[in-house]
Parts: sequence; C-alpha cells; structure tokens
Amino acid sequence: MRGRDTQRAAGGQGAAIAARVAPRVMYACSALLLAFVTILVIAPRAEAANYPGYAQVQAAKAAVSDANATVAQLDAAVVQLSDALHQADVAVLVADDVYAAARQANEQSQLQLFLANARADEADRALVTARADLAGVARAQYRSGGQFGALEAVATSTGFEDVIARTEALKRASDTAAIAIDRVRAAELVQQTLRDFAAQASEKAIVTEKAAEGALQAAVEASAQAKQALAETQVAHDEAVARLAALQNTSAALERQRQAGLAASRSSSASKKAAARAAAAGPAPVGGYSVGTSDKGEGAANFGLAQLGDMYSYGAAGPDRWDCSGLAMGAWGSQGVYLPRSSKSQYGYVAKVTYSELRAGDLIFWGSGGNSGSVYHVAIYVRDNIIVEATKTGYPVKTRDYRNWAAGDLMAYAGRP
Repeated sequence: MRGRDTQRAAGGQGAAIAARVAPRVMYACSALLLAFVTILVIAPRAEAANYPGYAQVQAAKAAVSDANATVAQLDAAVVQLSDALHQADVAVLVADDVYAAARQANEQSQLQLFLANARADEADRALVTARADLAGVARAQYRSGGQFGALEAVATSTGFEDVIARTEALKRASDTAAIAIDRVRAAELVQQTLRDFAAQASEKAIVTEKAAEGALQAAVEASAQAKQALAETQVAHDEAVARLAALQNTSAALERQRQAGLAASRSSSASKKAAARAAAAGPAPVGGYSVGTSDKGEGAANFGLAQLGDMYSYGAAGPDRWDCSGLAMGAWGSQGVYLPRSSKSQYGYVAKVTYSELRAGDLIFWGSGGNSGSVYHVAIYVRDNIIVEATKTGYPVKTRDYRNWAAGDLMAYAGRP
C-alpha cells in the first residue's frame, strides 16, 4: 500500500513537471511569434501616366503653350513645376523607405528562423537525453527483477501519443520510472511545439523575402517615373522661363534670376511657417527611446561627415553606399546605439526634442505635410543648422542647411536616439 502511494506521488510529481514546462514553452513560443510578426506596407506601383507631379506638369505645359498666358499665369506654372519636382523626389524617398522597412522585416524573419531552428534542435537533443534516461531506468529495473518489458515499450515509443497510450505500463512503473516517463512526455511536448514554431518561422521568412523583393521593384519603378517627371518638368520649366522673358522683354538669364528670387521668397515663407508650427507644438512629447550621450551624438555626426562623397543607393546601409535611414542607422550604430531601419520607424522610435534643443547627432525628419504617418526622409544634425544626409540616386552624401528644402514637410520635432 505504501509503495502504491509512493508511486502515485511520484507520478503526480512527474505530471507536475510536464504541467510546469508546457505553459513556459507555449509562452516562449508566443513571445517569439509576436516579436517575429512585422507589418509590411508595400507601395502601389505607379502607372505610366500617373507619376508624381503628372498633373502639375501637364497644367504647366498647357499654360506654356497658351499664347495668351499672362506673366502671372506662367509664374504660377513655374510654381506648379517646382511642386512637381518635389513630389517626384518624395516619391523616390517614400519608395526607398518602404524597401528599407521590407528589408528589415526580411532580416528579422531570417534571424527568427535561425533562432527557432536552434531551439528546436536543442529540444531534439533534450528528448534524446530523456529517452536515454528512461531506458537506463528500464535496464535498472530489469536487473532488479522489475517490469522491463513495459518500460522498454515506453522508452522505444515513437511519439507523444504512443507514450500516453501505454497507461498500463505507466501504472506498473516505479516512482523513478514515472518521473522519467513524464520527462519524456514533457520533452516530447517541447520538441513538437518548437518544431511547429520553426515551420511557421520558415513560412514567414519566405513571405518577407518576397515582400522585400516586391518593395525593391516598386522603388525602382517609382524612381523611373520620378525621373520621367523630372525630365518633363525641366523642359516645361525652361519653356516657361523663355516665354516669361519674351513677355517682359528681358533675357532668359535675368528671368532665371527673377525665378530664383521668387523661389527663395517661397522657401523663406515656408521656413517661417515651419518655425511657427514648431513653436506652436510646444514642449516635446514624452516617450521614445534615447540612450545616446552628447559625446555619442558628436561621434554619430562625425561618422556621417566621414561618409561625404559616398553615393546613394536603395536600401543601402554602408560601408560605402547609403540611403537616408541607412546613414542614420550606421552613424548611431557606430556609437553602439540601435535604430530601426526606415526613416518612418526611426521617427516613431526615438525621443523627441525641439529645434531649440538640437545638438550634434540628433535626427531631423521630413514627412508629407509634417505628418508623422508620412515620414519619408531623415538627416543627421551637425551644428549651426547644418545636416549631413543621403538623398537620392545619382547624388553623394552631402551637407546643407536643413531649412532650405521642403520646409513645409519638416516635422514639428527632431529626434534624439
């Protein structure tokens, strides 16, 4: 009677082991799965006659070809063309940001696949060890005159269900055998769960790889459409300037100077509006991650400056080619500070600071209309309003005053990694 009580207690202890192990395995797998899921938004592919700025270019062409167009109408056409140029630039930056995000998702999925397989391999080894321990118990029982046949059947079973089916063998096992059997059951559960997770990780890796390829194709097509817009815009712009010069009885050179002055005035007005928007935004919101010191910020800025002259490339993050977010990530990565891959995700990740608080290494962002959901560009602040940035295909990493481009799209806050 006492032996049976001991046996039941041992069996209960073994079952408790399985009960404790199983939820932990499921929790660990769930956590991995949550970390693994990445939302991908792939940009729609541009149609042949629907590229960014298309409407502005066509309207400007109509104005240029209209013999009765006034100076004011042609001036407005030039403004439209300038807007078309900006839209074309933004289209490329947005496409590249989507590609960068897809690339990061792909890299994360490959890492999760590696980790999932490593954990599953570890579970396989644990199951082999548990079965070997159970076989050892069976041999020991046989030598002492116990029920070797029943234990051997369990030790050589091929799966979890097979083990459970042998209830009579479990009832006849000693307390030590019962614990060993339950360890096999727990190891079998762990092994099967992790193998299932590895299979899911493999499927997700395939999906994200295809997403990255699709995003690259979308970026290339958007770039081709943008180049078409730029070419048509430049032709229409030159024609408009020539018409304006003729209407005002002056030279094309003087008209270009006048247009440059008008553009500078518009840029100044946009900068003032951006400054007013930043001032109205008030203190920077709380939240985001900021672990970089001022020294690390200096290091990040110097890293960016060291890349001057390196060429821009889609989805590139070094060592000698960059896109905008890749340069920011590489600069802060050189200081041991993590940043996500795309400019949009970087803006959401970092702590926010006002422009009056800017220091070297801070990040400045642009988004359509200053909208946080439409961030498309990031640059590294150096000092005295100067940034270092990677812009678009065909251009090298360069420095400039951050206030002299797309001021209307400047985000209300800068970021501090």
